[in-house]
Amino acid sequence: MSRSTHYTPPLSRFNVSALYHEAKQRRIPMTRLANDLIELALKETPGWKEAQAQEAMRLIDRFRTRLLSDSEALQFASNALLLRYDSLEQSPIDPRTLLSLRRAEDQGSDLWTTFNRLQENLVRGDLSDGRRNRLGRLRTLRALSGIDSKIRLNKGLWSLAEQTANALN
Repeated sequence: MSRSTHYTPPLSRFNVSALYHEAKQRRIPMTRLANDLIELALKETPGWKEAQAQEAMRLIDRFRTRLLSDSEALQFASNALLLRYDSLEQSPIDPRTLLSLRRAEDQGSDLWTTFNRLQENLVRGDLSDGRRNRLGRLRTLRALSGIDSKIRLNKGLWSLAEQTANALN
């Protein structure tokens, strides 16, 4: 059995007993109860925020080292479009257009660069792939203006990036 790389503080016998009885009463695993209680107690503390920041940096490092194949980048872009539209047919652009560069610095095939390129293109909009609607008007991806829609998009995009980072090459 491998040793944990983190310090695991021992709990008092009384606390273990109280956790056991409470978890039994709630019908949940004792470890889940302990995690829930600790999270509730620490959620808004400076230590919690520091741990969150470290975890985010660790994930960003993983995103930077995860190279995407063309098909993976296209799938990531397709899933990103589905965060804004019910289907790809309803989207004014195709996923390849969403992957387009706005500047030379956006070049790269790692997950972090692709994530940022998709995020900027989805939020800023103003992209078109030349397709026209039934009335003959050019179909263009519109910019997001509401803060709620930007937050929802960013949370969904981050979740997609985590899933992509965890997927096998």
